[in-house]
Amino acid sequence: MVNPTPLTFKWAEDDSEGTALSLAALEEQIIGEGPETIAAIMAESVVGSGGVFVHPPGYMQGVRALCDRYGTPPRNSARNSGAQFGAIL
Repeated sequence: MVNPTPLTFKWAEDDSEGTALSLAALEEQIIGEGPETIAAIMAESVVGSGGVFVHPPGYMQGVRALCDRYGTPPRNSARNSGAQFGAIL
């Protein structure tokens, strides 16, 4: 998924609802593609394109839980945080 307007786009009115909706969308995508066809889930813990955006609480943990559930390895570029994916979660 690509968010073309990160400064104005909102999944929901609050972070917890937005996190739940975005994780549900990610899970739907995994199921639709077929977990066995996905080599990895790529994510940035701190998004730096067009500013510095930190995911809401629970989002990265939810991504990790989906990766574990479907046997898909997580990958993080860690460019902006200096941390590895597993260390964040």
